[in-house]
Amino acid sequence: MVVGSNFGRDKHPAWSGNLLKNPEAEVSFRGRTVPVTARLLDDAERAEIWPRLLEVWPVYDRYAGRVTRQLRVFRLTPRG
Repeated sequence: MVVGSNFGRDKHPAWSGNLLKNPEAEVSFRGRTVPVTARLLDDAERAEIWPRLLEVWPVYDRYAGRVTRQLRVFRLTPRG
């Protein structure tokens, strides 16, 4: 999961718009690059996962409280 919080700024981060237009991406973590497909979660999926995301990074709640937009949450699925 990745969250387009943009630190609670008014606009969505540019990378989240890029994923909407082209969900094929690569994620690099600890020296390993993995090709993924991103999918924006629907409202029900987002509501289900949101508490778990707050466990990992509680500040997301503060970011969400600063803006009128809904923070985009994407599920990244490894390809191939």
